[in-house]
Amino acid sequence: MNQWPELYEDVEVVLEAPVLPQAKIHALVTTLLEPVSHGMWPWLIRLINSAPSSAYGQTFFGKMNPRKKQLLSKLFSATKDHLTIVRNIENIMEWMERTDTSVYNNIRHGTFLIPAVDRILDRTAMLASARHSPTTMRIIETEAPSHFITLDSKEWLPGLESLPEAAQG
Repeated sequence: MNQWPELYEDVEVVLEAPVLPQAKIHALVTTLLEPVSHGMWPWLIRLINSAPSSAYGQTFFGKMNPRKKQLLSKLFSATKDHLTIVRNIENIMEWMERTDTSVYNNIRHGTFLIPAVDRILDRTAMLASARHSPTTMRIIETEAPSHFITLDSKEWLPGLESLPEAAQG
């Protein structure tokens, strides 16, 4: 949004349980990652890949359904190199810390979908960050039981009928 703000002028942006500026990782994830040194993260990813998802799935992903199970089964093995996953996690954490909420100035229309329960990101920090957005951004606090809102239920996808006509075109 900062690099090409013109691409976001007339679009409806839906941010589902988003990584937001000045937000945080959930305390449970932080507690698990802090004692693990950087060099051990790839081993941790391999351990997660070798464990059945039933060992950690419900804790972090909530109740599973067929769509969720299919998509999340490859979450930690979608890359050939485990370091890619580690770098992605580190980049996300760094971005949240160093980015301020002025990035919201480039979004004209949109929705933040915030789950009732999120054990990946800190829900309170997500809401605090989202509240710094322009008034054209809606904040919808869903009853979704996990970070993966639309995998829990498609009912949380916002309708586009409430948008200004220019944004729908």
